[in-house]
Amino acid sequence: MGFERSGKIEVNPTFDTNLNSRYLPPLKAPAESVRDYTLFYQKKGKWIKILKVKDNYQRHRQHRFKPITTSHLRLEISATNGSPEAMVYEVRVYNSVFPLQSN
Repeated sequence: MGFERSGKIEVNPTFDTNLNSRYLPPLKAPAESVRDYTLFYQKKGKWIKILKVKDNYQRHRQHRFKPITTSHLRLEISATNGSPEAMVYEVRVYNSVFPLQSN
């Protein structure tokens, strides 16, 4: 089994999940965590959807996709897991090469 290398873009958002709390109920996403969001990039003045995530409960996400050329990204949050406000700690963007399994 061989491997080939292929260029990919990686976007890693990190959301608030109330890590300051002393108690987190088991099997329940913190109310502060982002549940639904969409990532866009701008091309020739128009916003183009890259991906849409629903039912997220994780604090840190990794999204990989084919390379794009842009100078603007937009992260649109449409719902949390209960909190009236959403908080994003950081968004990291990488233009990297990842190993992909070849067929």
